[in-house]
Amino acid sequence: MSIESARKLEQTAQEFGEIGAEISEKRKLARRTVVRLARKCRHPLRQRAQRTILCISKPKT
Repeated sequence: MSIESARKLEQTAQEFGEIGAEISEKRKLARRTVVRLARKCRHPLRQRAQRTILCISKPKT
């Protein structure tokens, strides 16, 4: 592997890392919003919403 392609790979990895951080930040924000909304209303949908949140908040491996 040449130095140039290694540098390019490193840059791409860094960009992906930043994108990942941004996504997890947005996920946290969305989760907080949904939790806040869920607390306000006692609704049968609330349980389903929380289950969905758990699915969303689990990092996909």
